[in-house]
Amino acid sequence: MNKTGFITITLSVLMVLTSSCTSREGKRESSGNGESYNDLAWKLREDGAPAPEFIAMQKKAVEAMEKGESDEDPVEVLAQMGYFCNIAGDYLNGVDYLLRAAEIAKDREPSEGMITLYGDLGDLYVTLGLGKEALEANTKALEMSCRLNGRYLSDVYRFRATVFDLLDIPDSVIACLDRALYTIDHGNIQGDRDRMRSGVRYEKADYILMKSRSRDSIDKAVRELEKLKASYGRWDMSGMDFSLGLGYLAQGNSEKGIRLMEDAIAEFEKQDDMRAISDCLPSLMDAYARNGNYDKLGSKFLQYAALRDSLLDREKLNAVAGADLRYRASRLKEANETLRLRHKLTQQRIILWGTMTVVILLGLGLYIRLQKAKHRRELGEQSKNMEDLLSERIRLNSLIENLNNQLNTSNSEMNQNASFLQPAILDKDHEKEFRQSFSALYPDFLPGLRRDFPELTPGNELVCMMIFLHKSTDEIALALGISRDSVNKTRYRLRQRFNLPKEVELDAFLRSRR
Repeated sequence: MNKTGFITITLSVLMVLTSSCTSREGKRESSGNGESYNDLAWKLREDGAPAPEFIAMQKKAVEAMEKGESDEDPVEVLAQMGYFCNIAGDYLNGVDYLLRAAEIAKDREPSEGMITLYGDLGDLYVTLGLGKEALEANTKALEMSCRLNGRYLSDVYRFRATVFDLLDIPDSVIACLDRALYTIDHGNIQGDRDRMRSGVRYEKADYILMKSRSRDSIDKAVRELEKLKASYGRWDMSGMDFSLGLGYLAQGNSEKGIRLMEDAIAEFEKQDDMRAISDCLPSLMDAYARNGNYDKLGSKFLQYAALRDSLLDREKLNAVAGADLRYRASRLKEANETLRLRHKLTQQRIILWGTMTVVILLGLGLYIRLQKAKHRRELGEQSKNMEDLLSERIRLNSLIENLNNQLNTSNSEMNQNASFLQPAILDKDHEKEFRQSFSALYPDFLPGLRRDFPELTPGNELVCMMIFLHKSTDEIALALGISRDSVNKTRYRLRQRFNLPKEVELDAFLRSRR
């Protein structure tokens, strides 16, 4: 049997064993007996029903999904429909269903349905002879399985073995099958480990039988297949029967080998598996010829010729489907590249605008800090100027007062109450400078005072400003060039104008008005 025949039979047995060892959970659209259409279609396939039957049931699952009457994962439903179309040779529809499923899956988190999807895509690529694409699809399934803690990982490795067989890399085929066995023994497996392990052992023995010319290897493979066949019970093992029949032929037991091969092909015919029949018939006809069964050879040759005509048409459809798939894949790749470039451009714009925003904010923050520092310096200068002005005025009038006292003491026969020098009053220019500095430091004080007490005179305001600056009566008198008695009278009048109770001090009242 050729390499394609090994792939076909291996996939057939793999799906039968996988279905027996896995379960589907969750709420389903019921068919009336508690099972979903999706599960019933798979069960029909498992039980060996003809392709039209399980495809018809799967169409009901798709229709229920499209109408919103099913809670099943649409990726799983569409992927299974695509797989069934592939089995029936309807590759164009198979491509459509699988690509629809892939479109839904591309923006979703990994799920069991997505592992199945990429497994089915890999199966389709293998059928169409697209080894590179099959390996890419299987790699995606492998990545998702690993992200889901190894879910279906043994099945993924088993499919990967068929891909490497298509690519004619024997060592990788055996390595993948060994990895599948290791995963069954040590991985996250939900199902019957013994049955799954037997399935991988079958595939490994079958592959060795197809590739080896050593009698010892053939004998070991036959013994392994015999043990496994005895353990499978009721399952459809058409592929195993055919492989075992080839093994018996290689051992020289032609009668037993031919009988098993005939039984296997009869089962393939019941399942309408035209690909498996086409792949297996040449080996059976060769066995007829070698053993002189020319009558059977003639009948099978006529069947094979008719089948080949049908398969030639299918080969043309395969070529069309393959070309269509490559075209869609290239368009999808171009679209994804366009999206990637747009996304990259958007990211670059975001980074650019973000950088500009950060620079602007930093510049604005620096400008604000500089302005605040400048404002603090200016206020400091205003405060210093105001204090210098008052200090100078106080110093000058204090000096004048001391001189007058000295003159009065030394010239007692003259008018003792007279002052030879008059105090320096706060002239308009200095008053203006003082008011400007004060307003710069305390911008709300005078406007609030004038708003609440509009009858205050400019002189009253000066006294209030001095009190606000914590100046004493003496300092106020010396700063303004007036007598202390005038300051006290002004303080008294201010209390009356402010209508202050006895317990409220004038100084505290004014200093509270900031």
